[in-house]
Amino acid sequence: MRGCVFLESTTLGNGTNSTTLPPICLSEDISNFRYTYRNGLPSVIRVARVVSETVNLNYSDVRWFDFRDDDTVFFPENFVKHF
Repeated sequence: MRGCVFLESTTLGNGTNSTTLPPICLSEDISNFRYTYRNGLPSVIRVARVVSETVNLNYSDVRWFDFRDDDTVFFPENFVKHF
């Protein structure tokens, strides 16, 4: 399993050298992104950017991507069992 955790920003001291945790990826700044739908939510733009940035990581031999929110508990064994 490969992947990374996308954050909007980072603070000093929260980096990790762990081999068991995924790396931290900083998502591109969307504050200057122009969109015209007046009821649009910035969170939707962030999700679209994360999907785009993940594809741009250009992982080889990928069968599927799994995107989750910050309040989701993830058990890889359960996920693989159902898919």
